[in-house]
Amino acid sequence: MSENKITTQEEDRLSQEGLSLTSKFKANHKRCLDNMEGMSKKEKVKYFLYFYRGYIVTGIILLFLIIAIPIHIYNRTRPVAISYAVLNQASFYTTSKDSINEYMDYFDYGSSYKAEEYSGIQLLPQEDEPTTETVDSIAIAYQNETSAGYIQFPLLCRDGYIDFVLMDSQALECLNGSDLFTSLESTLSSDIYRQLLAKYPELKIISIQDADGNTIECAIDVSDTDFVKGFDISYSEVYLAFPKTKDPENIKPKQIIEFIYGIKSTN
Repeated sequence: MSENKITTQEEDRLSQEGLSLTSKFKANHKRCLDNMEGMSKKEKVKYFLYFYRGYIVTGIILLFLIIAIPIHIYNRTRPVAISYAVLNQASFYTTSKDSINEYMDYFDYGSSYKAEEYSGIQLLPQEDEPTTETVDSIAIAYQNETSAGYIQFPLLCRDGYIDFVLMDSQALECLNGSDLFTSLESTLSSDIYRQLLAKYPELKIISIQDADGNTIECAIDVSDTDFVKGFDISYSEVYLAFPKTKDPENIKPKQIIEFIYGIKSTN
């Protein structure tokens, strides 16, 4: 590639002043062809890619935006079939969605619905000098900011964003004395709760204190269920609890119990 075949950028700029975009593109293309004269096929390909690198990069970015933006808008606007949080998941574990996908198939949610996972939430017992942000005496840290990173966990629960929570014993200890959960009997109805205890008398129910100091049965040990195994959680003892909801019928908690244990309301 000889130097006299390649004009400088300054010469190109001066020669193209006043030209339309179409005329500039034609002039540049002619210059590209002139510069490739005498090159081998391999050299022509390399020079062509180099010469049009700006157009190529711009085209790739535009193509990505054309594809990504509609997909993002579609995913953001789809109605939520179920929302949940897995607390204290180890940072190197990716929560599987197998059980959630099976849940959505079971209740015939179509592809227009989505499941919302609030990930990376850590609830750990308070230390004498806590290093994480404290909200209502609950120490909360976030592994990432892709979902719940800008909203505190208590607010997510109180505002009805989370339908159910899976957690370990440390998280359950942190929630003792909080007002985030209601009793299983009030959430599921007395009818469903009685059926659950009658069908599974060995079921381990966990009680904690609410904000008023009352003892409430609010969590179920679901460690050995196929439902929990489908999440690939990093710890072995897993507890299920339901935050307060704005839905007076508590449809989602009842669906979860039906999906896991096969308990339906007889009303």
